[in-house]
Amino acid sequence: MSLLYATDLELIVERVEKLREKLAGAGRAVSYDDLGKAVGLSGATVFNFLKRKDPSNSKLKEHGEALRAWVEREELKAEHGMLRIPFAETRQAQRFIEAYQFAQRYNKLVAVLGHSGFGKTRAIEELRRRDRTLITVTAWSQIGASGLLKELCEETASPTKGLQIALMKRLRHKLTGSNRVVIIDDAHTLKFNALDVLRYLYDQTGIGMVLSGIGGLRRHLVGTSDETEQLASRVSGRIFELPDLNGEDVHKILVAAMGAREAERAFGLIERHETIMASARRLGNVLEMASAFAHRAKADLSVDHVTKALKVAA
Repeated sequence: MSLLYATDLELIVERVEKLREKLAGAGRAVSYDDLGKAVGLSGATVFNFLKRKDPSNSKLKEHGEALRAWVEREELKAEHGMLRIPFAETRQAQRFIEAYQFAQRYNKLVAVLGHSGFGKTRAIEELRRRDRTLITVTAWSQIGASGLLKELCEETASPTKGLQIALMKRLRHKLTGSNRVVIIDDAHTLKFNALDVLRYLYDQTGIGMVLSGIGGLRRHLVGTSDETEQLASRVSGRIFELPDLNGEDVHKILVAAMGAREAERAFGLIERHETIMASARRLGNVLEMASAFAHRAKADLSVDHVTKALKVAA
């Protein structure tokens, strides 16, 4: 049987599909859209390339090189054994999911507040896995109202060019009556104008919305000034506080990463470090380093590797 592509491109297709299959088996499925984002192409372009839909495309070489670079990048990560911390049903994650479910069920605007490193972003990743219709945007201090609208348009596959009023009209058309949920991560970094855009979008579309951030977000949610009252009155009574990380939560994360037997032993080491016990992010960093030690030793992740990682972390 003759090949549709030249041999070098066929090899790239084979490597990509094998890696996608491997990642899916490890619970890290990579869709064509995900892969497109990783290499700067559309999901449709990636699909057409891998399925050999357009063998006469003049950019096949270019697309092949982009996908080859992705494979090599991912294989390098695997070679160094960096652990992808599995999702754990900590009390923080449960509380975040509770907030999301409330917003989804009742199409309400809610807020989730928790210290940095409490696993808010990891909970959002898990929710995206469970609900492919979920719309998520990660905010930052320089994004502004226009930038935020453009991010939302991109997430909803809407055109991103034009003035704010045009962007808002597209989003209203796309989201009204959709019963979808929007989650804004790091919402505490947004200025009032950007938050007011979200308030207006919520009012106009009737969707559920979750504002996630650290304690600094609270000043916009409980204020009594004319400027903050619009948003504060809509979130009133629906601010979900994340509990502090405790031993139970740390143990759940260790079990998810290592299994129950090794987790029991590792917990005895971890609990001596107050800063790690108080932060899911710091704990994740230690486990990632431990996984690298385990990979180099060609062994399963164990308490011995955690011991080494703690020495580096300290």
